[in-house]
Amino acid sequence: MAKILAEKVLEIPKITITKKVESNGVFARIPREYIFQEEFFFYMCDEEHSEVRKADPVE
Repeated sequence: MAKILAEKVLEIPKITITKKVESNGVFARIPREYIFQEEFFFYMCDEEHSEVRKADPVE
């Protein structure tokens, strides 16, 4: 699931994947105006560089 998410994320301007995509998470640098939208939740990894992690839920 993370690989699919990463492929879709790379289609969005100004977003950069920062770590190898493995397991269920994607690490990316995202413009701040994208991060704090209420319909999405990201874990902030590096606030100074606007790096976040988005994890797929494991069922």
